[in-house]
Amino acid sequence: MEELLLKAITYAYPERIPVELSVLPAAWLRYGEELARVVRGFPDFRDKIPDLQHPETFIPPSYHVGSFQDEWGCVWENVEEGMESIVTGHPVPNRE
Repeated sequence: MEELLLKAITYAYPERIPVELSVLPAAWLRYGEELARVVRGFPDFRDKIPDLQHPETFIPPSYHVGSFQDEWGCVWENVEEGMESIVTGHPVPNRE
């Protein structure tokens, strides 16, 4: 992937367009092994199948239900396990 990306950035005609593919943790939680069977058919995905027996190893903190404060001081809120959170609090509340 790095070689493809470097070729694309430098206009060196990569063999294919470099893309980064990902699946929301919520999809892994819901579809598990069924989704893994589909993903195994795509080379760019093969190394991204998480350990489905241990969800705690592939769900980042901001994807859990509840509040999460990141390293920048932003507060994230999440209402559904495995889905993306939204920022609800900022370390600088306004521009003034």
